[in-house]
Amino acid sequence: MHRSINKIAAFALAVPLAGSLLLAPSVVNASPTVTPSVTKTTSPSARLKVNVTYNRYVIQGGVITYKIKTTNLGPYGSDFALLAAALPKGKYSKARVYGIPTGLGACDYSAGSVTCFLVPPAEGVEVLPKGKSITVTLKVWLKKSTKGIFSAELGAVSGIIPEGVTFSDFEQEFLDPESLLGDIRFGTVKTKIFPRR
Repeated sequence: MHRSINKIAAFALAVPLAGSLLLAPSVVNASPTVTPSVTKTTSPSARLKVNVTYNRYVIQGGVITYKIKTTNLGPYGSDFALLAAALPKGKYSKARVYGIPTGLGACDYSAGSVTCFLVPPAEGVEVLPKGKSITVTLKVWLKKSTKGIFSAELGAVSGIIPEGVTFSDFEQEFLDPESLLGDIRFGTVKTKIFPRR
């Protein structure tokens, strides 16, 4: 990803990691669904609803599957979007995202985080119009040494492209990441790890 896009992703992830997240996950059944809490909203922006379905339990050294559905509730469309996850460093060996529509963007994998930057196929096209949803699957392969509880912070961010700015401007260093972010929704989900017998 371009350096300025990385800056936007880093800023978005810094919000929940800084501790400003309101945690209210409800854990039910074997594959609970969590709606992440609001952390920040810049007006005007697309208001998001994010549902996360995941494994409540997993065997040591197993794979946790997160199904993340992001819906734009309006009243505006989202010019671009970030789907992101903050994962505990050193606790997993690999993470991969599946289901990003062809031509809509790519994902960046680094130690402790996964960030998918979704951009429209053409200028002036919203990546997530009002009333539309996008669902992706994040798989995380745990290390065999990982025990106890695996906590992940997952969510999405709607993005605003100011008037007169194009995606080619993303390569410019003068862009202020905060001015491009709309609704930010993140939540923490926890999976209990059972030892192998």
